Amino acid sequence: MRVLIAVGSRHGSTTEIAERLAERLTEAGHAPQVLYLLHARHHGDDLDDLTRFDAYIVGSAIYEGHWLRQARTFVLKNAAHLQHVPVFLF
Repeated sequence: MRVLIAVGSRHGSTTEIAERLAERLTEAGHAPQVLYLLHARHHGDDLDDLTRFDAYIVGSAIYEGHWLRQARTFVLKNAAHLQHVPVFLF
């Protein structure tokens, strides 16, 4: 399975979780890709072609009871596609 792990993290803890998930998925024979949402636009990552993934894991740090803006925006922008595929949130 091709799995996109989209993560929003300010200080690295949530990124560590995402990277560990990617390691475990790789060990299980899947093909994960970690997308760092806070830096995605700065590095030219393509957020528009989600159809190449079979499942999605989206995680975010929580500040003042809310996900980071970039993680919320990713889910809202891609909601039409994400509602038809396996999605896991953390």
